[in-house]
Amino acid sequence: MNFDETAVWLDGVFPGELTIHSAPAESFRVGTVDLGDDMLATTLDFARVDTGLEAGGRDVRSEIFTVAHAGVGTDKFVELLRALGILLYDASGSLPAQPGQLVPAVGIEPFDDTDITVRHGLFVVPYVWGGEVPQCDEPDRLTVMLQLVMLTQEEFDYAVTYGIPELQSEIARAGIDLLDWSR
Repeated sequence: MNFDETAVWLDGVFPGELTIHSAPAESFRVGTVDLGDDMLATTLDFARVDTGLEAGGRDVRSEIFTVAHAGVGTDKFVELLRALGILLYDASGSLPAQPGQLVPAVGIEPFDDTDITVRHGLFVVPYVWGGEVPQCDEPDRLTVMLQLVMLTQEEFDYAVTYGIPELQSEIARAGIDLLDWSR
């Protein structure tokens, strides 16, 4: 898929109007959707990056999205996803874009000098659709949606120490609002 095809696909995946943000050269395009009480941001051309995943002889690529309560500035969403794209691109496959992968320090620079306390990421199977994950099946590759959940330093340390399943259990037990990026 090229950029235009991806934008059309994702415009149909998320509710609301997809706003496309222009990108500086060598960066990643990002779209945002105002969901009322929440804001969503998604990559629009990250699937061009090979992060080393394949299935059945085909590349598996992803477009990555994240959600937070309204109040996080659109510019911070865009900056975060661009920083993530560059980080994964520079990792050349050593940091796969797949569920269960921790992404250390992705939010440090974008959220510096803000009241946002999340600094690290965790890729998860998207839960927003309550079942099947949107995907684009092409002859040479499969592109799927991947959700980035942002973590505080404490949550990240917990995941490193006890594992991601334990972190997820603790988050559920404690009733932590993952969309509150100032928690």
